[in-house]
Amino acid sequence: MRLINATTYKVLEFLSDDRIPPFAILSHTWGEEECSLQQMEDPDVSTRKGYAKIQLCCEQALKDGFQWAWVDTCCIDKTSTAELSEAINSMFRWYRQAGICYAYLADMKGTTDLAQSRWFTRGWTLQELCSPAVVIFYNSNWQYVGSKFELRERLQQITGIEEEVLATGQIYTVSVARRMSWAANRQTTRVEDLAYCLMGIFDVNMPLLYGEGKKSFIRLQEEIMKISDDHSLFAWGIPAKIRTMEEYLNTYTVPDSAQLHGLFADSPSDFTFSDRIHVLEDHPSTFPPIVSNSGVRIELQVSRPAVSNIQLAVIQCTLKGKYQFYLGFPIFSWGGRWVARCGELLTIAVHDLVEVGSDKSYRETSVLLIKAPVSIPREPPPCNVLKFARISDSYKDYYRLEDVRCSPHATYSFQDQTITLSEDKQQMYAAFFFAPGESYTQMMELFGDPILSERLKMDQTTEHNRESFIIRAKGRIPRNTEFSLIQPHFAVLVGGTWKSPWVESVLILSDDDTSADFRRLLKVDGRFVQYCATKRHLLSCLEQPSQWRLPPAHLNQHDIQHITSWSYSYYVLEYVKNVVPGRLKDGYYRDKKVEFNGGLNVDAEIQIVSSNLVERSLVLFVGIIKLGEKLTKKPGWWVFNGKYQEDPEG
Repeated sequence: MRLINATTYKVLEFLSDDRIPPFAILSHTWGEEECSLQQMEDPDVSTRKGYAKIQLCCEQALKDGFQWAWVDTCCIDKTSTAELSEAINSMFRWYRQAGICYAYLADMKGTTDLAQSRWFTRGWTLQELCSPAVVIFYNSNWQYVGSKFELRERLQQITGIEEEVLATGQIYTVSVARRMSWAANRQTTRVEDLAYCLMGIFDVNMPLLYGEGKKSFIRLQEEIMKISDDHSLFAWGIPAKIRTMEEYLNTYTVPDSAQLHGLFADSPSDFTFSDRIHVLEDHPSTFPPIVSNSGVRIELQVSRPAVSNIQLAVIQCTLKGKYQFYLGFPIFSWGGRWVARCGELLTIAVHDLVEVGSDKSYRETSVLLIKAPVSIPREPPPCNVLKFARISDSYKDYYRLEDVRCSPHATYSFQDQTITLSEDKQQMYAAFFFAPGESYTQMMELFGDPILSERLKMDQTTEHNRESFIIRAKGRIPRNTEFSLIQPHFAVLVGGTWKSPWVESVLILSDDDTSADFRRLLKVDGRFVQYCATKRHLLSCLEQPSQWRLPPAHLNQHDIQHITSWSYSYYVLEYVKNVVPGRLKDGYYRDKKVEFNGGLNVDAEIQIVSSNLVERSLVLFVGIIKLGEKLTKKPGWWVFNGKYQEDPEG
């Protein structure tokens, strides 16, 4: 560190920090004919305009008891990039170590027009205001204006920095976003200095690379993220009037490339309205964010509104006075693995993230890889081909695909089991009709009692009334057996837009005896009547697809419907040992009732998945599963193309 001798005006270098004497320091804005380190050796240096303030600083330092002074224009060798980098990385510390700081407002004539001074608009003077314990303001005539402590109320109005921070100098307890907001309206001569002048404000160090432009501010934020878990670093882009998630969704349009960003802001000006941020301390994430050439890998909550295909990343921040809301920003998928940030910061209600009965106010985090697109993202080809995949499992034989019907805007190929959609609208465009297997005794095997199943196959008195869905038999099979099976037809409906499809399963009632069928279903099991329709009605809806309207809660890509229920009971003789003393008999036999209940679900899911290494398509997965079981793992497209084509029924 170099210091000026306040008496001789000679500049002397101190190589060790422990040998640096007490010194005063000058804060100012650069003007014409500033004096460099080399020019201080020139005998005519006193004729330069910038020399006057050096003299005034030294004279005041001597009055205040300091033999040494520091002025940035002449105490740094700017011909040495290494020294310049070291000085800028050390400058915040030097201002904090100074015994006193003189803030010279060269454009201020009187003592009342403080806010009009250019000094409050420059980037470097921010740290020169915050760092020193004592700052004394002087006008252009070196007249005393006041100290930082005396003027703290007025300074808060001008700079937005709280009085408490100005009085104590404790800036590191202030949120990152609020500190950024202090610099939002400040400028520097070189764009890189917008980042370099803030290194001390955030207690980070990094090499200087003049010529990197706005990348310097990105590097600054990356360095801040390495030492802080303060999510307000990402709370940029707040408009003057913040909108809710619902208000944003009502006006959503697909973003263009200019609206897609990485995780970080481009400039401190993006934090203009971020002074309202309140940082939450309860972090659900388990690992810190990581910066690499693939972007920023970070854990965040992700909100996926049910009525759209938009996703919003949620940060651990809220707004003052809106403590029932998180802050978040929309994200846009690109390149298959990345997401880009797009749009403004929004408020997201806690009840839109978690259920009312949740014991936590946040949902589980998702791992995101956030990166600005390296090129204009191409819109992927529309997924307008729907493939049908019946998942192989133990119960596939108990239902068969009976019929497929399409809307006028869709065409079905029985050979490929694909539907080509010609229109992209929110409507129903296909119905897959399933019928029970030919032999109901095959279904009896699901009872899990091999003796009963065999007796049923041989019994000739069993009644099979398919129209009523009910199969009943009575007799000694094996002993007073009563059983029933409800096994209706069902349909899987698909619709929605190509990017946001939905699937719904319905039970099919008889066209001719609809009311009676409904009552029978209701009597056997109330779960069956939650969603029913006749085939005639579904076909009419396919002719006019807009007739089939689902409430938002049903616009889901995954649906599980109860389709089959069975029960049986029979009596067996149970031996009861006599425990009453004095009786002659050891025990007796009595009837014991054995009961068993079960059923099947249809698990239908429609997804946008890869159909090969390049293309994507819609795939409808349909599986029949036993109650309490889970669907087998869905096959990849390579299995689908290799195995399923050989066995279309599989």
